[in-house]
Amino acid sequence: DLHSFPTRRSSDLHIGGALQLPPGLLTTPDGGQIHVDDRCGIVNEGGMYGSLTPTIVTFDPDLIAQQPYQACVLLNGLGAVLEGFAVAGPSIDDRVPRCIRVRGHAAVCRFMQAFWATEFGFHVEARVADNSNANNFGLEHCRAARCGKAGFYTNGEEANAGYIIGCIADGNEGYGIFESSFLGNPYYGCHASNNLYGDRKSVV
Repeated sequence: DLHSFPTRRSSDLHIGGALQLPPGLLTTPDGGQIHVDDRCGIVNEGGMYGSLTPTIVTFDPDLIAQQPYQACVLLNGLGAVLEGFAVAGPSIDDRVPRCIRVRGHAAVCRFMQAFWATEFGFHVEARVADNSNANNFGLEHCRAARCGKAGFYTNGEEANAGYIIGCIADGNEGYGIFESSFLGNPYYGCHASNNLYGDRKSVV
């Protein structure tokens, strides 16, 4: 059954607060974008389940295509956190443009999944021109699958000194991992397989 996403927004939380998601298949009230602001988070209330998360949040592809950066979840805030759930389009035949976009400094995704996007599962990009700074970001034990371009895509002169650890990219129609930030980022213990263009590419 499809359940409503909790109505409380991360921007309504006090600094350091977290919105907890129940298990199940969820959608936002209007199918639109979620913003996560400074020092706020969205987490699975039952804890971290890795690839076995019981919580999946789906989005309306047409609405997401009209939102800033065409992403389901936008991590704008300093120290914003996502933990323990999946972000996806409704189906493999009805995909969202991008699942998760990281723009905030030291923002972190842990035990997250992203799938059924026409472009990227995890998109980390920040630039001086748009006053964004994703330096020191972190991706921990995340999985990107069935995306039309790269599973993990990092780009921009302000997307450096981050870390990607224990992540999985499989079955994507571009590269599994595409790294093109200004200074580059380290990848530890990551696994990529069955990606159409290749498992990894770096243009640093």
